[in-house]
Amino acid sequence: MYILKTEGPAKALADAHQDVIDAKDEAAEATHLLGVAATQHTGSEADIASMKTPEEKNLATKVAADAEREWKKAEIVNHRCKANLKQQEEVKAHTDKMVKDYEGGKQAQVGKTANEANANRHKAAAAKHAAATALAQAKCPADKKTAKKALGKANAADKKSL
Repeated sequence: MYILKTEGPAKALADAHQDVIDAKDEAAEATHLLGVAATQHTGSEADIASMKTPEEKNLATKVAADAEREWKKAEIVNHRCKANLKQQEEVKAHTDKMVKDYEGGKQAQVGKTANEANANRHKAAAAKHAAATALAQAKCPADKKTAKKALGKANAADKKSL
């Protein structure tokens, strides 16, 4: 909402879109790393059986344990990256809705302002017509003077409303 108000709707949409792209890239990288870790884990498990001496078996067991830990960490990172991607997509959808609402509100305000200006023009024209009618119907000089004054004000208001 902050970016929408300070930098405009185009920047807000672009920012949300870029966040989704970044999250997709991170999720793809995490999936790749999970695959690599799984391959290393299964390979290290297979290596234990092929070792001949107890020292080699002991070292291969440690390597397999390390590979399993890395594989579990990669699973966690992969899960978090996918959750982040989902959240960024939800944020983008929410930003899209906010921008549409924001734009709709601006359009409604422009329409309201135009309607008010139109109504003001009609009021000014009606006042001008009423003042002209009063001037035409005035009999005494005092009424004519008051009607001329009202007609002058109505003309000024009519010019202002244009």
